[in-house]
Amino acid sequence: MKNLRISIILSLLIIVLSCPAFSQSKPNSFYLEFFGSGGLYSVNYDRMFSDNIGARIGFMYFAADWFAFFSDVEMFLIPTTMNFFVGTGKHKLELGAGPVIIFGSVGFFGSDPVAGSDIAWTGTIGYRYQKNNGGFMWRIGFTPLLAGGEFFPSGGISLGFSF
Repeated sequence: MKNLRISIILSLLIIVLSCPAFSQSKPNSFYLEFFGSGGLYSVNYDRMFSDNIGARIGFMYFAADWFAFFSDVEMFLIPTTMNFFVGTGKHKLELGAGPVIIFGSVGFFGSDPVAGSDIAWTGTIGYRYQKNNGGFMWRIGFTPLLAGGEFFPSGGISLGFSF
């Protein structure tokens, strides 16, 4: 098992280091997203692997004694997406999709909380402003969620920085 982990880590390192050079000299981003793929908010790390391909992982934690019709709410979400970018320079169309891992517990109108986990799916169609040399970045887009066979339209805005 240890050899498998080492092989996977070395393979990923070789892939990352062998990626061709591209115009994004500061390909990492850290941002806060409001009302997007992570629900109320999410804290995210994003990496552009080329001018057109990137990935994102984030997390959201929310706990409340009472929220809307629910009691004893506790949620932890991990939104992840693979992204495709269209455009050059600092203005890009962002298209993405991926799973949202959900852990949580919730009661309904004061009933005993029910705990569980699930995987939902999210997408992104939006605008991304990110300078090639880093600094302030922002995103805005349509970020629907598909969970339990139900479609939930939503949109989000992100503010952060690239490095």
